[in-house]
Amino acid sequence: TVLGSPRYMSPEQIKGQTVDARSDLYSLGLVFYEMMTGSHPFKGKDNTAIYYAQAHEIPPRPETQKPDIPRAMGAIIMKLLEKNPDSRYAGGDLLLKDLHDFQNGKSGAISDDDDATLIDDATLIDDATLVMGGMPAAAAEPASFQDATMVAPLPPAALPFYKKHLKALVAAGTAFLMVIFAVMLFQTGPSENPPPLQPEAAGKPPVRTDKELAQVTPQEKAVTMPPMDAINQESTEKDTEQTPPDNKTTPESLTDAISAAAAGKTATDFSLWTDRDTYRIGETVSFHFESRRSCYAVILGYTTQGDLVQIFPNHFEASQFIQANRSYSIPDEKMGFDLEVFGPAGQETVIALISDMPFKLFEQSFNSDNPFLTFNEEDTARKAEFYEHMDAIKNSNISQQRLVYTIIK
Repeated sequence: TVLGSPRYMSPEQIKGQTVDARSDLYSLGLVFYEMMTGSHPFKGKDNTAIYYAQAHEIPPRPETQKPDIPRAMGAIIMKLLEKNPDSRYAGGDLLLKDLHDFQNGKSGAISDDDDATLIDDATLIDDATLVMGGMPAAAAEPASFQDATMVAPLPPAALPFYKKHLKALVAAGTAFLMVIFAVMLFQTGPSENPPPLQPEAAGKPPVRTDKELAQVTPQEKAVTMPPMDAINQESTEKDTEQTPPDNKTTPESLTDAISAAAAGKTATDFSLWTDRDTYRIGETVSFHFESRRSCYAVILGYTTQGDLVQIFPNHFEASQFIQANRSYSIPDEKMGFDLEVFGPAGQETVIALISDMPFKLFEQSFNSDNPFLTFNEEDTARKAEFYEHMDAIKNSNISQQRLVYTIIK
């Protein structure tokens, strides 16, 4: 399990890469930013949006949010928030030096070559002049800001709370950093980095390709995942009588449509499994999955009742984002319920679609009354909408992983 809040995780931690003390310095920079501006630099409607912003977006400089924040302090915070760990402070001692220099009024606390930074709808020219409305393309030279209607000294204003107590805030941040530094220095025990995923560990089925599934012997079919062409075969000899063909949608049409989106590409770094291969009607079932890399996933189950159910994401796990090397279970303890096997007897298929970007398969949204998105194969309108979404993602870089389990009476 990856520990941490999405709002305070470094880009390398979100991507499942190795982290060190510089990751903590990034998190400290986020705390400093909120202390100075009163708001978080990255915003999003859900965890997926925040993960993306943390990993890819450059935050606005603190002084663009509060113009009376000293530029030297803004430069320290921006150095803490560098996406590349090598561009941040190499250690807490260097950060402490710059904070002490800033606290003592030394002008060289940190180098900042940005003497005229374009910021949103205003341009900061120097420490005392603000040009409103942004810098026009033709006004690159300082001489073009001679007009009093364009350039004016900032009017005097009462100092805000954090300006009055700036030294106290810096001292508090310094003390917080020293505590972190001491913990990292004296902490002992196993590494926080999660061990590499072992997809073939006890209790987890190995990842098999479609070619390997096709080579499973009849004796193995009773306890392992059968190939797709056996999903809807009748389970007894008495049901093999010839029946006239009809125009109803067969289960293969839905599962084949899902597989077509992945163009036969298997996600070898994604594991998907259940606790057992066979369940009786009335027993409880749970689904588990894990990825060796961060990705986005949608997991669908096709039941013996002809229902297609989106198992993940759902009302309780609303984001498609999958953390690297983290094990997921549906349901888990926080959901507070069990999934019961309803039947009828037969084989049910679970397919995971994996991508590097989020994608959409359903029009409706889940809620507390309907925590899982679902429709029956007889619902032609909903099925047509689903097929349109599947066609839309066919050209995306989608891969798949699947499993089949058996239901008996």
